[in-house]
Amino acid sequence: MSGPNFGEKLGDYARRVWEFKTGSLFLAVLLQCLILIGTGFVVVFVPGFDSDPEFVAKKTIYLPQRELEHRASVAELRELSAPSAMISKLTTSALLPVSLPDLPMLPSMTSTSGFGSDFNPQMGESLLGQSGLLSGIEGIDFAASEFSILGISDRARRLVIAFDISSSVVDNMAKSGMDILLVRDETAKAVDTLNANTLFGLIQFSRRYDLFSDYLVPATKGNKRVVQDWLETEFRTTGSSGRGWVQKEPNGIQAVLKAAFEFDPDVILLISDGSFQRNHPDKKSYQNVSWEELLNDLEELQQPLPQKVRIHFVGFGMKEANSKAMQSIVRRYKGRFKSF
Repeated sequence: MSGPNFGEKLGDYARRVWEFKTGSLFLAVLLQCLILIGTGFVVVFVPGFDSDPEFVAKKTIYLPQRELEHRASVAELRELSAPSAMISKLTTSALLPVSLPDLPMLPSMTSTSGFGSDFNPQMGESLLGQSGLLSGIEGIDFAASEFSILGISDRARRLVIAFDISSSVVDNMAKSGMDILLVRDETAKAVDTLNANTLFGLIQFSRRYDLFSDYLVPATKGNKRVVQDWLETEFRTTGSSGRGWVQKEPNGIQAVLKAAFEFDPDVILLISDGSFQRNHPDKKSYQNVSWEELLNDLEELQQPLPQKVRIHFVGFGMKEANSKAMQSIVRRYKGRFKSF
């Protein structure tokens, strides 16, 4: 395969190859130009939206099952609240007489309270306390009052004043230039200063004792008037106990303190000369109460209490030994001591 014809054929073949490549390149360039033109048309010439697209949902969302349940509940409620059927009133005119007979005449009777017209329902709290039921009731509280008697001042919600009217106290006060009536008058003044929400009780004693009331009473105006009358008529100035006074065994100061603690007080004020006696077991004579025994009795009374009762003492013509012993007891129970 040589000669002129071969060279021509080779040149012709090379020309055709070049033309094919050139044509393909032209077509590729042309196609890219068309794509660019189309893209520009879409991006540039196609108009945009008038406003930004928004997501819109209906305001009411229907819950068919809940709607049915609600309607059923409403219907049931209406049925229950519907007015009952009217029932005709029953009337009669023949079974009873037209008018009732006149009431029979009854004898007139009057009843007076031992605590005046101002009896306070809060007195029931004291009754519960005496019956032992108050320990199961919480939250009952009474207002504290300030009081002052014979130089002793304090505040109390439940106050018991116990005063000794025995002959030794009467004599000792006389020796000091005082009268036993001073105890009565000072007690009346102290009670008069209490407010109506404070409970109080009074005990006068020798070897037997007498209570103003079997339970603490509120210091209302009516009860204060009753106290004044009681002190005027029942206060003993002869140095001896009265008929009907309570006598316990052992009697004297031990029985008095036990009675005072049964009132469940927060303050006890004791007025005496500090010379305490009780009946001898043979009941023919008397014997002194030892301070050690008295202190043991007080400890026994104080032990079950959640808060110790404060004990104050006012003494008249006390012996030195009795004064020291009583001051020790008063200090033990956070009280005050005063001696004349």
